[in-house]
Amino acid sequence: NPQILCLAGEADWFYNKDSEAAMTKLHKACSLDPHDFNVLRLAAHAAMKSGDSASAAYYCRKMLKILPSAEVHANYALALLMEGKPEGALRHLSKAARSSHSDPMSLAIQTNRAAALWVLNKLSDAVPLMRTVLNAAPPPDIELEVLAMLQLAAPTAAEQSDQRLRQLIERGVRSDGNTIRSMVRSKPRSERDGGYRLADI
Repeated sequence: NPQILCLAGEADWFYNKDSEAAMTKLHKACSLDPHDFNVLRLAAHAAMKSGDSASAAYYCRKMLKILPSAEVHANYALALLMEGKPEGALRHLSKAARSSHSDPMSLAIQTNRAAALWVLNKLSDAVPLMRTVLNAAPPPDIELEVLAMLQLAAPTAAEQSDQRLRQLIERGVRSDGNTIRSMVRSKPRSERDGGYRLADI
């Protein structure tokens, strides 16, 4: 029964903190009912948070056929960015932006748009967009990620954000770091390692 598998996978993910067991159950649930939006959504979320961008993209594509919402376009864009496909990410971020009516969602879209622009070496667009997100008083997890992104994208100005970054970390704020990892996945090893350290803060 896909619903029972989904509930068991949800329990493994959120309560037991067993991502491997959760993904096994969720993959099975999706194979049994590939048109259940809620099951696909949970599977995509868990895959994304686990760093399994290929599975996240696969489930997002299925969701887009059922309900092409701003959230699904934005999540698919991040999966594409993690897969090293920034042009495709930008296309879906544009679609997400056109249908988003939520401030937190809009800020998340802008954050990932800035990351995609940076990957494409459009620094003059990427860095100001990061600063625009920060000036909009984003939720703490988005603020943390964008501050870390600025450490990577504009290291000469990093001192300005160091103190705020430390404050957020001391308060226990955390981010999954997937956006930062996607920014450096194809960079030289030294730059990639530095980006991964930022993603793990």
